[in-house]
Amino acid sequence: MRLRPTVSETAPTIAATAGLLAGRTAIEVTPALTMLEGPSPGQVYRMAATGRRAYIAGRASVADIPIPDSSVSRRHARLWVELAEGGERAMIEDLASTNGTWINGSRTERGGLERGDRVMLGSVVLRFDLLDPVEVHVVEELEQQVRSASLDPLTGLQTRRAVGDLSAPACGPGERMAAIILDLDHFKQVNDGFGHPAGDAVLTLAARTLAEALRGDDLAVRWGGEEFLALLPGAGVEAALAIASRVLEALKTADTSAITPGRGLSASLGVASAQSGETFASLIGRADRALYRAKLAGRGRVELA
Repeated sequence: MRLRPTVSETAPTIAATAGLLAGRTAIEVTPALTMLEGPSPGQVYRMAATGRRAYIAGRASVADIPIPDSSVSRRHARLWVELAEGGERAMIEDLASTNGTWINGSRTERGGLERGDRVMLGSVVLRFDLLDPVEVHVVEELEQQVRSASLDPLTGLQTRRAVGDLSAPACGPGERMAAIILDLDHFKQVNDGFGHPAGDAVLTLAARTLAEALRGDDLAVRWGGEEFLALLPGAGVEAALAIASRVLEALKTADTSAITPGRGLSASLGVASAQSGETFASLIGRADRALYRAKLAGRGRVELA
C-alpha cells in the first residue's frame, strides 16, 4: 500500500487523488477519519481537497476537520502525507493541545497512521481509513442525506440538530459560551399583508443577515418559525451583548424594499452567558426568557438574562 505524492517530494500534501493501493489492480484511495465516539458518531472527514498541503483538526468551526467537542482544542492536530522509505505515509502531529493526541492508546507528538488506526483527540475517537472510489461514493451519498436533514431548506441555516444533546454542558471548565435567541417582531403581519412568499423571503433575508453579523466560529440556527438561535463559543457577557446589538442593527438596516415595501425588519433578542456546569437547555432557556422580556419592553431591543 502506498500513497501517491500530488504536489512535490518535499512539501506535505493531501489531495483528492491522495493515494494508490499498489499492485496489478491499483486504485486511488482517499485518506479519511471516521468518528467512532464523539458529538457525531459516523461522521466521515475526507481529506480530499485538491492541492491542500495539510489539514487542521480542532474545535474551531473554521478548522479543516471541525470537531465541536469541549475536550478538543481549537487547533488540536495537523494531518498530512509525506514521503517515506518505500512510499508515502499519512502523518499526524499534535499542536500543543490541552488533552493530547493519541494513536491506538499511546499519546504522541507526531506519528504515522495506518489504515484502521484509532486516533483520539481529547475524548473524541476516530478511525483512520483509506477509502476506495466505491467507499467515497457511499460516503458522499450519506453526507447528502445528512445535509438534507440538518439544514433548513428555506434559510440554509442549521436546524436544531446542530446543537446536539441539549442536556450536555454548554462549555468546558474555564471556557465561555453565550446564546442569543432572536424573534422577528410582528411576523404574522408580513404573511397577512404581503403573502407567504414574502414571509419566506423575509425569513431568508433575516437568516442571511444574522449569519453575516456573527463571528467565524459562531453557529446560526433556525430554531423554529421566525425564531433563530446563535451560539457564541468563547463569548462572555460583554462580547455577547455587542454581537447581539450588531445583529439587531444589521436587521434594522437590511433592505426590504423589494419584499415588503414601506416595512423594515424588527427583532427582539435575548442574551444569556453560560454559568459553570450549565447545560445547553438551561442556557437557551434563560436566553428565551430574556427574549420574552424584550417583547414586553416594546420589541426591537436586546435584553440580558
